Amino acid sequence: MKLELTNELVQKMSLTKVPMLGAPFDDWLPTDKPNYLVYDTSRKAPPGFAVRVGARASVYLVEKMVRGKKLKIDVGLAKGKRGAEKELHIDRARDIARDKIAAALKHGTNPNRIAEEVEASELTLGMVWDFYIADLKGRARPIKKNSMDSVQKARDKLADWEDRKVRLITGQEILDRFDLHAKTKGHKTAAEAMGRWATAAVNNAIQNEIHNAHAAGRPPTLAYNPFTILITKKKYRDRMQLERDYKAKGVRNPLSFSTTVGPFIEQAWKYRKENQRAADFLLLDLLWGLRGDECRSLKWRDEIPDDKAHLERWVDLDKKVVYIHDGKNRGDHEFPIGPCALALLKLRKADRRKGVPWLFEAKMPGSRKGLIFKKDGQEVDHADPANAEGEWFLPSGIPCEVGHYGDPSVALATVRERAGIKAVRGHDLRRTFGAACEKLGLADRQVKRLLGHAVGGGETLGRYTEPEWKDYVERMVKIEQTILRTAPAVYNALRPAKEPALPEAGDTVIQPGPVRKSRKKA
Repeated sequence: MKLELTNELVQKMSLTKVPMLGAPFDDWLPTDKPNYLVYDTSRKAPPGFAVRVGARASVYLVEKMVRGKKLKIDVGLAKGKRGAEKELHIDRARDIARDKIAAALKHGTNPNRIAEEVEASELTLGMVWDFYIADLKGRARPIKKNSMDSVQKARDKLADWEDRKVRLITGQEILDRFDLHAKTKGHKTAAEAMGRWATAAVNNAIQNEIHNAHAAGRPPTLAYNPFTILITKKKYRDRMQLERDYKAKGVRNPLSFSTTVGPFIEQAWKYRKENQRAADFLLLDLLWGLRGDECRSLKWRDEIPDDKAHLERWVDLDKKVVYIHDGKNRGDHEFPIGPCALALLKLRKADRRKGVPWLFEAKMPGSRKGLIFKKDGQEVDHADPANAEGEWFLPSGIPCEVGHYGDPSVALATVRERAGIKAVRGHDLRRTFGAACEKLGLADRQVKRLLGHAVGGGETLGRYTEPEWKDYVERMVKIEQTILRTAPAVYNALRPAKEPALPEAGDTVIQPGPVRKSRKKA
């Protein structure tokens, strides 16, 4: 199609409004094609100048025969959204098109490719972060939200370097910035995260440049990562130093089986009368050794269709199995439910709201924790008025209107205080589970499997044979008993009927005395 384009006309064109010669705007008809091209016949436009209209954006381009090859040269954004690009006025786009044609004729190739070669050596740190984040989100398994938050925090610490060219950032500047956060502010962990994420971002840019240079048959123009100075100068703590710092700060506080596990469980059980959801979460998180988000995002298996089960996290009371999809190490984790945990789950299921999939439903009906907002099959911003017709879904695509339980910090602090425990954090429950495994003398590989860690070759779990699963069940039962027997009243409330009750505090227990010999003669 050929038309004399104006800026107003370009803004009107869309897939639902295709220009028709001699017809008013209201009579324009839609197209079923993914895009269409309109060439500019204006005398102001260079030959081959056009606009391609698509679903999300309209883009200016220019076509030109260069050394026997027809090049389609991207000029810029005409309308809509394309990354962080700003829309061009058509007059400005025509001028840029002329410049790009001149560059193509001079170099015999697409000028955008030439710009890419120059850009690699002129990359700013802000551009490096943008490319890295785009790559992280574009992976087959996109970066998780928590990790994305960590990337953003690292980027914020280097915010004043966004416009600095990477090749001009010196090693000493990086060392000084690291020390500012690690020593002056005392945030060693945050400083290390900043350094590692920045190193990874620049390495990503270097690898991209290597591929681009190879395709163009030229040497790479970006090869040095200035953030590696942190490794050279041994700024990162080793495992021994980390453990020493954790101990000094008291940030790792697994419960003690001799003093605090029992009181914690007893107070959590009593807390059920005030907040059943939170109390059950704390107890199950302790009995299973899960990461907090893994436990909070569990659903009832009977609420998940079979074709979606492999994409969700759930508990199956019939098969007595818990399944964690896409754990922290991106693997799946499956383990058996012990008899006491099963009894607690049955109590929860009896009180659940019909049609709600979550094991721990959010307290507030308006919560959307754990849900994804989509429109036309794409994840979008629910706060944007243009997406008002979107819907909330579970990660697997199942429609859902309410999110899961989000923050157990108040419940944890309440139970901790009532139990007379000085310090305990959410992840300390997982550490306590690990301590129970060690107390039972389990092998390191068995403990890793129970905790959902990678075991070998990057795999978390293979398929279990029937004997292996039977052994797994026995180990979970022993762990459960080791933990709950510290609180006899709670153990007795949840134990299977065939198991003997434990004596509780206040019970009168008659200990058998020595056997006395009778003086009477037989």
